[in-house]
Amino acid sequence: MSRTCLCVLCGLPAAGKSRLADVLRGRARSRGWETLLVTYDELIPARDWREDEWKQQRKTVLTCLERFLHQTHTRTDLTHTHTDLTHTHTDLTHTRTDLTHTRTDLTHTRTDLTHTRTDLTHTRTDLTHTRTDLTHTRTDLTHTHTDLTHTHTDNDMWMQLQRSRCHTNTQPLLVLLDDNFYYQSMRYQIYQLARKYSMGFCQVLVRCPLDICLQRNQRRSLRVPDEVMLQMSERMEPPNESRNSWEQQSLTVDSTDSVTEEDVQKLMDLLQSAMENPLRPFQDDCQQKEADRQICATNVLHRADQMCRRLISQAMTSARDQASSDVLKDLAKELNELKTHFLQELKKEMFHQMSLCPEEPMNTEKLLMTAARTFERDAQHCVLKQRFS
Repeated sequence: MSRTCLCVLCGLPAAGKSRLADVLRGRARSRGWETLLVTYDELIPARDWREDEWKQQRKTVLTCLERFLHQTHTRTDLTHTHTDLTHTHTDLTHTRTDLTHTRTDLTHTRTDLTHTRTDLTHTRTDLTHTRTDLTHTRTDLTHTHTDLTHTHTDNDMWMQLQRSRCHTNTQPLLVLLDDNFYYQSMRYQIYQLARKYSMGFCQVLVRCPLDICLQRNQRRSLRVPDEVMLQMSERMEPPNESRNSWEQQSLTVDSTDSVTEEDVQKLMDLLQSAMENPLRPFQDDCQQKEADRQICATNVLHRADQMCRRLISQAMTSARDQASSDVLKDLAKELNELKTHFLQELKKEMFHQMSLCPEEPMNTEKLLMTAARTFERDAQHCVLKQRFS
């Protein structure tokens, strides 16, 4: 099977991901690799999406990508099968030649000749049947290939991916995914695809200061609103190799000025390593689902912790002008204790929901919104209690 690597390029808008992708594509082609660039900004039209619509668009991109990878994976298998059939046909031709020579050399009695001819007739019949079976198999492979080609041709994103490259199944394929990917869970979805189809996986964080990204963004024809970029900056979850084993193949490059030649060489080494070390598929669904639940729970708790810290900071700021330093100290202690207890209860609730409906995906956004309202209410209660105590 030809090697394939999925490389996630993540970072703020205008950080330089697209420019880096062009550089990497050029270097990959010089090595004889084929490339596919999946740019989310081109696949998802720029407009004022509602949150649920935006999520559905991202889900559609992911679905089309999986179809594409499945087709690439299947076509490679079909190519190998066709090669095996060709070798088998060659062996059968050699066998028929040997049988012809055997008939020529036969000088035994008429009875033996009759028996041998009968055996040869049977063998020839078997060979004919085998060739017929091979013809049918080839026909089935052709039909399978045709079915794969025609699948989902009415999907715009699917068609755009199909037009993006023409893979021959003989050269290594580098798939570059250009998006912000600010949440860990977004990148983990790509990792799951790589593991499902035994492909390589790696991540590149293109790091650039927010103020420079905002300046670059102003020079763009299609600008991202400043408030959106600020939100992304606050939510950005960089790859964490020490915490997550699946993020081991990650690299961060500084694009404040420009990516150096040394950085490009390191990136090519990373891609080469990922290409040569494809992931192993999960042994069973239970193992994968458990891993999915763990990563989901970790991500939700991390975001909930950030939300609690922000609300505590707001509460302390509002109380600073109305309370003494001793009261503020007690308030800070009580709010932090409240946060610890709150996160413990949230963790219990998450795993309880997962155990009740293990097949149903958890609505993490709804869970976080409910948790935020609950914690904000309890935090305000603590502030009022300290104020009037």
